[in-house]
Amino acid sequence: SPQDPFDVLGISPEVSLNNARVAWKMAVRNNHPDRLIARGVPPEAIKLAERRLIAINVAWEEIRKMSRFLKTKAYNITTRFQLTRNQRKIDILFVILLKITRHDAFGGVLLMVATLCTMIIPNSRLEPFYDGTLEAMLTINYDGIGQSKPLILWINGRFMAVFSF
Repeated sequence: SPQDPFDVLGISPEVSLNNARVAWKMAVRNNHPDRLIARGVPPEAIKLAERRLIAINVAWEEIRKMSRFLKTKAYNITTRFQLTRNQRKIDILFVILLKITRHDAFGGVLLMVATLCTMIIPNSRLEPFYDGTLEAMLTINYDGIGQSKPLILWINGRFMAVFSF
């Protein structure tokens, strides 16, 4: 199982990025195979050091990614210390998704993917699922006033009006 990057470098999650960089450089220096070869360390220890160096570099990259994530406006730095490692990864993925959706080409790419899906899915084994989804009733209700129609009618009648403007 993957280790917590802070544990790999032997630092606290609250440490600054500069101090994390210092810890990373020191760990690389202490575990670099070339330095160990120069000291006359046995080949088995060199192989262990190579694996450890890979883990150290992976940990540093994760910490750098988290650092870039923490600088975004979408993340409140005070909540970082209350999150588990998996929650931090989910938050990072969320911010990446936000950045992707803000890209100029996102709308066009999304439209092309949706078009491909509507061409491929109805002509595959997923056709019953596709038809069932389009026939599913969708109710929009606010304060007792609303409408209930199959999804296909919402798509054709209401949402397609957006494209005609």
